[in-house]
Amino acid sequence: GATEGSLCASAVRGATTTTSHLALHPDRIEWWDRGFDAAGRKVWGPSAGPAIYVKRSDSPPAIRAEAPAPSPTAPPSALPSAPPEAPVLAGAPARPEPTEAGSLRIFGMGLEKTFAAAELETRAKSGAVNVLGLLKELGLKTESMSDRRLLANAILVARASDGYEATFSLDELFEEGRVALKLAKGRAPSIEMAASRIRSVRDVRSLELRLLSTNPPETKP
Repeated sequence: GATEGSLCASAVRGATTTTSHLALHPDRIEWWDRGFDAAGRKVWGPSAGPAIYVKRSDSPPAIRAEAPAPSPTAPPSALPSAPPEAPVLAGAPARPEPTEAGSLRIFGMGLEKTFAAAELETRAKSGAVNVLGLLKELGLKTESMSDRRLLANAILVARASDGYEATFSLDELFEEGRVALKLAKGRAPSIEMAASRIRSVRDVRSLELRLLSTNPPETKP
């Protein structure tokens, strides 16, 4: 599905109209949002193409079944342990331990660091921290073709203190102002995404880089 022509008005970051493209394929989902000014020039949104989310399994996530109820005559030693508080997804990584309020843990793909609230404040401009800048500071490489081929299938998972998660493509982080880590005095950081109603996370405690799949090496013509 997609918006039709220039009928979708916008007032986001200098745009007067917005286009949105969502394509469902058997093996992937493609999502492409862009903004254009009154002259029809693109002012935000990916130029190379849509963000692509790759299907990883043909079966639904496994849910741990609850143990059957014990018989009235079962001895205490035979009683089952308490069921988990939430379903456990097959293949999902273990959640990190909660960090102190106001701090932020970044991990995954060889990166690992917890920034204290004061450290984030020193990196903020106009109350926001550049997420891609934090990743590069920790050693994320983005310049070469081999780097970009790797990052094409990487995502960033923002996780809140209550377990709420939102996922961002690495391509979205390259757009200035598209995904921002907002800071407010006396409050925990939050992730906000321009022109998105669902991918905003309050009280962010961790950012995880996750690689969905790997591309084959580049071949020379």
